[in-house]
Amino acid sequence: MKTTTLTIVFAWVVLDAFSQINIELHGGLTSSIFKVKEIQPGSVAPSFVRRYGYHLGATAGFPVSEISIIETGLFFSSRGTTVENNSFWGFNITLSDLKLNYLEIPLLFSVGHGSFRVFAGPQYSILVAAKSEEHDVKDLFDNGSLELRYGFGFQGKAIGARLSFINGFTAIQVSDYFKWRNNAYTFSVTYALAKSTKTPKSKTSSDIPHRTLD
Repeated sequence: MKTTTLTIVFAWVVLDAFSQINIELHGGLTSSIFKVKEIQPGSVAPSFVRRYGYHLGATAGFPVSEISIIETGLFFSSRGTTVENNSFWGFNITLSDLKLNYLEIPLLFSVGHGSFRVFAGPQYSILVAAKSEEHDVKDLFDNGSLELRYGFGFQGKAIGARLSFINGFTAIQVSDYFKWRNNAYTFSVTYALAKSTKTPKSKTSSDIPHRTLD
């Protein structure tokens, strides 16, 4: 009897917790490029063009009020850039792909009305792999990058879409000549796996106790 009671209580706690969380699955296109800041004047920077990859992941949103949500999540993102002047890398080819794969952990504040939302917040990206023309170049880059993620989205009852922009705060590589930072945007198709049924409501005057004068 005690085991059954504990099982019921545990199940109720889990269901109650999930009833207060928005869970979404995300997947789509990632377009990335490096932003180069010159340190030593007169240095010839490598010429970068955008590289297109993909991302997959999920978010969990915790309602704060009727219009605001604190959101976090985990994404696998295929990023990087394409290098045009390949003499910089030392590879005798016309164009080289520089592929950087990250695990992204955002912490976003989201506000909106109805199905439309805007969001912004910091994101920490963990480098899991870096290759250039099948050469392992992970040692050339920092293991993590602090970034700003912001954008807007639309979420229907089940299917939605989101456009995110990512700007690097910290350099992913520093040399005597340049600092490199991540720069990307993503387009995601989203699927609402779970929606909160207990969105906090703002207090109105009717919710506040009144004292009448005798």
